[in-house]
Amino acid sequence: MSSVSVFLFFSFINVVLLQGTGSGSNGNLRLCIVEGRGSYKRAPKYCPVLDTEKSGIECVIGTDRLDCLRRIHKGTVDFGVFSPEDLIATQWADVDVLVTNELRHRARPYERRVVAIVNRRILPDSSSNLHAILRNRTLCHPGVGLDDLRPLSETLSARKYPSLCAACRFPSKCAANDPYWGDLGALNCLGEGAGDVTWAELDDVNTYFGLTQRLPMYSYPSTERFAVLCRDGTWQPLDNSTELCTWLHRPWPVVVAKR
Repeated sequence: MSSVSVFLFFSFINVVLLQGTGSGSNGNLRLCIVEGRGSYKRAPKYCPVLDTEKSGIECVIGTDRLDCLRRIHKGTVDFGVFSPEDLIATQWADVDVLVTNELRHRARPYERRVVAIVNRRILPDSSSNLHAILRNRTLCHPGVGLDDLRPLSETLSARKYPSLCAACRFPSKCAANDPYWGDLGALNCLGEGAGDVTWAELDDVNTYFGLTQRLPMYSYPSTERFAVLCRDGTWQPLDNSTELCTWLHRPWPVVVAKR
């Protein structure tokens, strides 16, 4: 969960308490969470808050999110927060749970919307299909973590796995602070002409090109050199005059409870 989601979640706890007696000690409701790693560990910070505030909630650490869903299904814990992908897993795992609320921190139906942004130089003069437009083009990739990089390098051949470090602006350093690293870094890569296409969250696109808000002291790239590529091979101008075609809608996290 993001920090905003954590805040919203704990604001929601009083509503959960209306469900009545829980499965924990003294009738407490039991919250199942999966602990992160390294800097993503949040249980030591947030779980003691529940005890201090006498919230009627106690933490239970699950081995993974599916384990938490199974515990909710069996009634050994009462609720938790899950992603849309977790809900898909419940369908094939024969887990029956109740979705009670979405954790929204913005007034919109989806948490994330992914769009494809291309340099207009790759667009044909006449209509074409998606495969022809993207064939042999250069992708501006946001980069991956070390845990993902090693399996790729060990699984794929050198011919199929060119070094991601070569895609950095400064390949010799290959650092996380490279101008082409991360979500906005991929847009930098596209904006500076180092690549032809990138898939990015619409919020990042709006920020990078100043489509919804422009700060007076910041120089924004011209949108005339770029377009939004749609899944059917058509494209749209990169501006805020129309609803941009999206490749992916990601729903908000949800609170799941036992039935």
